[in-house]
Amino acid sequence: MIPDAIESALAEPRRRQAISARDVLASVAHFVGTLPAVCRDGRLTPRGWFSGGAGMPPLAVTTADGTEAVLNLDEPGPLDVSAEAMVAAEGRGYARVLAWDPSRGALLIERLGETCGPQPHP
Repeated sequence: MIPDAIESALAEPRRRQAISARDVLASVAHFVGTLPAVCRDGRLTPRGWFSGGAGMPPLAVTTADGTEAVLNLDEPGPLDVSAEAMVAAEGRGYARVLAWDPSRGALLIERLGETCGPQPHP
């Protein structure tokens, strides 16, 4: 059974695709097809997704050890440069990278606290 937070997060890219002026079909298909497995394999508990931004919605998650984190998921490639810079920075000036799977485009970073904007959608 897929948790409600994942179902809600899966619906958001489809909504964005319907209103987007650019072709996001491949990104949406990757997000929808990959998110449940990334959460399962990474032992991540989804708490909700963040609105805003142009890409796929980042998810607020909790790791198996209770760490609050943010999962960014995109097609393989677009997050590579950002992930490499964040890994090299080792948490100095950037959020600390908890896990990076370039083959899935899955970037798990520490959550830096409460957001100043809208809270994650459940």
